[in-house]
Amino acid sequence: MTHQPANIQKPLSRSGTRAKYAFFVLFLLGIIGLVFWYELYPLWAADRHLSRAKAALHNYDFPQAETDLRATLRVRPDQSEASFLLAQLLRRTDRGVEARQQLKEAERLGWVPDYIRLEQLMMNVQERGPYSSDAATVRLYIAAAHPEDRLLFEAMTQGLLKAHMLPDAAILLDRWCDRYPEDWFPRFQRGVVRESVQSIDPAMADYRFVLEKNPKHPSVRRQMADVYLAGRVELPEALALYEAQLQQFPQDVEALAGYADVLNSLGREPEAIVQVNRAVELMPTSSRALFTKANILRVKDPQTAYQFAKQAAAVKKDDPTIYFVLSQLASELGKLEESQQYLARHRTLDEQWKRLNELGREVRQKPHDPEIRCQIGVGMMAIGRSDEGIMWFHSALNENPKYRRAHELLATHYERTSPQLAQYHRTLAQQPADK
Repeated sequence: MTHQPANIQKPLSRSGTRAKYAFFVLFLLGIIGLVFWYELYPLWAADRHLSRAKAALHNYDFPQAETDLRATLRVRPDQSEASFLLAQLLRRTDRGVEARQQLKEAERLGWVPDYIRLEQLMMNVQERGPYSSDAATVRLYIAAAHPEDRLLFEAMTQGLLKAHMLPDAAILLDRWCDRYPEDWFPRFQRGVVRESVQSIDPAMADYRFVLEKNPKHPSVRRQMADVYLAGRVELPEALALYEAQLQQFPQDVEALAGYADVLNSLGREPEAIVQVNRAVELMPTSSRALFTKANILRVKDPQTAYQFAKQAAAVKKDDPTIYFVLSQLASELGKLEESQQYLARHRTLDEQWKRLNELGREVRQKPHDPEIRCQIGVGMMAIGRSDEGIMWFHSALNENPKYRRAHELLATHYERTSPQLAQYHRTLAQQPADK
């Protein structure tokens, strides 16, 4: 009988060889997976978010664009283009301080200097409109059909609106719409301007165009319905628009309140109560929702309606209609003294708003008259809109930096809150000036 030497090993079986090969392949795939996850995936994810952000910006979908740009920068904080586009978006959505900080970051990361300079120019124009030293340059760029002229149109339009120069903004919007007749965004902007000057039919034409081109627009259906509701015309059409709006945006409190108002006007009170209750639950501080609920309840439950109307007045202290309804409800409840107080407040506010509307027409005819702007500022202060009043005083100084009345009014305003600013304006008011 023969024996094999003890030190001679048996050759590996085929199954053992396959196991070692499979282990090696799995190990190699694991290494490749780790490399992909830590090195290549961030690049792919950042590019994907950036592409989505650009598409959203092209469609003026600013919330989605911001989400994707911030996601890009979380993965790739060194992505200079994403940093620049975020700065641009912040500027376009009126967050100037953040926009300037983000633009500095994009510059630090090495984004194209020419684009940085153009964005700085648009920031200046958007903040100060025609009063910016860059306004003439922007107008030249627009006239020459600069490749970024859509952004230039947008920045200049916002600047003009902030300067309360509606006629100039309307003219610029006409040019923008004519140059890009298929774009919905300038048509929406123009519709808002037209509605604000009570040019209702042209405004509605613009809104219909926007709805056709961008059926997912976040507010145009509601704005069209609000126009119908304000005039108490085409209420079935208003109802359909509110319903369509709420199908897309079920938590739109303004649309819910308007929808309830129309339902009540059409004699569908139980449905109206359901909708207005939803609105109040979603936003207990919505003056529109609170006042709509008061109006719906006033016939059957004047006491509860009175409480809701008081809450609405506490939120919106400058609405004469709310005080008129409060006066009527207080009278019905036997609160005669309160009724007289509310009626007096209604009359005061009504007169002030009529005067402000007259001044609004005057300033559209004479947009460079600082005195009209001061008078509007005084009117805004009188109804409790201090921030808007200050803006109007400053707009008067934009027209004439030495206008004494504007400095005097600002000095008076700042006496309680900022003695340094008060002294600054008081000193300027005492210097020789035009008036």
